[in-house]
Amino acid sequence: MRWAQFYLPSLKSGNNLPANPEFGLQVQESLLTLATQAGLNVLEYKTRGTIKIGNQYDAMLSRDIDSLNTQVKADYFLTGTYTVMEQSTMVNLRLIEVPSNKVIAAATDYIPADAMWSADQSHLKR
Repeated sequence: MRWAQFYLPSLKSGNNLPANPEFGLQVQESLLTLATQAGLNVLEYKTRGTIKIGNQYDAMLSRDIDSLNTQVKADYFLTGTYTVMEQSTMVNLRLIEVPSNKVIAAATDYIPADAMWSADQSHLKR
């Protein structure tokens, strides 16, 4: 079986994640779940070299590049973008073969604006 790597470009570019990354993180987690359920060997690239134990938490994953395994070997990686629109969010995905950088599959889909939460973000509480 081939390895698929889910890659978040901002990790290497040094750019900040969006202020509210819930949508992107939910799509990432959903794709990871679907790929695993489809029988693919999915590599979690954010795994730390050691478990970090704090007073109130245990951390096995990290976004700190220096604490990640630098010897990640993958045959493919899945990347994409999303754009928030008025009534929906457009999601574009690409499956890229490593090391040729050949795009072997691509998809675009639209997710309704109220799929995760109400489109109306303001509420009056009495």
